[in-house]
Amino acid sequence: MNKVVLIINIKSMNVLPVMERWLMQIHAPEAISRIGPWLTRYHSYRAVPPPPEMQAEIVDYGYYNWRVTELWSADRYPQHGILPQAFFPEYAGNIGLASTHADSARWYGSKDGIRQACRIEVPARATEDFKGGDRSLNEYPSILRWFVAFKYPEGVSIADGERWYLETHAQEVLRQPGLLRFTSHKAVGTDSDKPPMWHRLSELWYEDFDAWHDAVIDHPPAYTCPDWATHRQYPFFKPFEDFAGTFLLEAPTNNFLRDYQGYIVSV
Repeated sequence: MNKVVLIINIKSMNVLPVMERWLMQIHAPEAISRIGPWLTRYHSYRAVPPPPEMQAEIVDYGYYNWRVTELWSADRYPQHGILPQAFFPEYAGNIGLASTHADSARWYGSKDGIRQACRIEVPARATEDFKGGDRSLNEYPSILRWFVAFKYPEGVSIADGERWYLETHAQEVLRQPGLLRFTSHKAVGTDSDKPPMWHRLSELWYEDFDAWHDAVIDHPPAYTCPDWATHRQYPFFKPFEDFAGTFLLEAPTNNFLRDYQGYIVSV
């Protein structure tokens, strides 16, 4: 079972009302009509806004401000024979797309201050469980999830990138003070002849933003910077180009398959 994950930013909180209305009234029911029979879960999370005093620092780590949506399926849902989705004229500009298609075929990162939506397909369950898998959910005092996607820069072989991440970097991340849980998903197709635009999706859990700040900025462990790094400080990937992330709480804001009972047609 795999899941398609969308990490989405909006250009301004001024467009939040229209984007939320489109998602709830049009997009979610339309998605269920189009691909609902193939889905086992259709969840969406509102990004957690950082405290104002941390805003600038968190943006330096590739922060996306709107939503993370997950579509779980046992089989890849088909693209043929399904009617196109409906998008209002301002949609593309609001989320930084070059076109009105949600799954942009080309990655251009951040452009004119707008962050392109990030799409990654991964196994539904983590391929690596580095820390915290031996604790039940109730044993965690509170959970702030740092949810990040990254890709190895052009010219770096996936084998070299994976070796650095798994054997060196992940082991150093485990020494972060206050790190509660650490998992990672290797993107579907990473080992194919045509690898995906993104190579990994990882999660790091902390109690709150203060704990994240202490672990990542105030008292980080010593890291080994790879020769190919596009960013000379942790996490060594250039934000909004090779690295995108946001903060989530533990439960989804919306469970569309469970909650939406409105107009659904066969398309």
